[in-house]
Amino acid sequence: MDPELKVGFIGTGNMGAAIAKAVLKSRKVLPQNVYVTDKVPSKTENITRDYPVITVNSAAEVIETAAVIFLCVKPQDMEKTVSSFSGISELKNKIFISIAAGITIQNLADFFKDPVPKLVRIMPNTPALINRAAGAISFAADITEEQKQDIMELTKETGTLFTVTEDKIDAVTAVSGSGPAFLYEYIIQMSKAARQAGLDEDIAVKLVEETVSGAVELLKSQNKNARTLRDMVTSPGGTTEAGLASLDKNHFAAIINDCIQAAAKRSVELKK
Repeated sequence: MDPELKVGFIGTGNMGAAIAKAVLKSRKVLPQNVYVTDKVPSKTENITRDYPVITVNSAAEVIETAAVIFLCVKPQDMEKTVSSFSGISELKNKIFISIAAGITIQNLADFFKDPVPKLVRIMPNTPALINRAAGAISFAADITEEQKQDIMELTKETGTLFTVTEDKIDAVTAVSGSGPAFLYEYIIQMSKAARQAGLDEDIAVKLVEETVSGAVELLKSQNKNARTLRDMVTSPGGTTEAGLASLDKNHFAAIINDCIQAAAKRSVELKK
């Protein structure tokens, strides 16, 4: 990777700032070679308070300077934003990386019209805010293997990103993009149930949070899958077996499947 690589960020809200900080944390690019802009200028402070990056006044200035540009704008703003880039010199030689849900590589190409730059899609999730993202990355056909490697190196500090073909992005969106909200809903409902079982609210909430956190850490630290660890907790005729039987009686597996399929379907619909 070129040690003098210049990287730009168009949009520095929570997710844009999180990715920018991860890129800087990778030490693959110097802060003075990172250019940031946002339509709400104060949002660039999400980055500038921690790193001496360069703030510019417009997306055009980012594009004219940077070789790799992260498009961190909302999906509904993407077409208007990208369409404004027409006429910028050497656009075809740039790499644009979009984090917008529901905007395909072909959508982006259509927005750019001509010339079309090299395009990449990343689907992170909100744990990117603490460098614990789980998500995926897809590359347009004209991205070289060397460029793929450079982009993976730039983004590795965001968390775990799997390289997938773009047709898998809708499933990724449903599982890891929306997944944190589903897990938070589970925590909310388990906390309510804990209070109904007699626990004070502060204890109920903390007990559930630590139970979830500890169970995930155990899963990641053991050479065992979730099914095996579940069975280790479940004694015949015991409390866990009774609770699992209730989940099964109330079609828990079907509820989870319907949830993921509904999210994936909506991701597909957003592309139309």
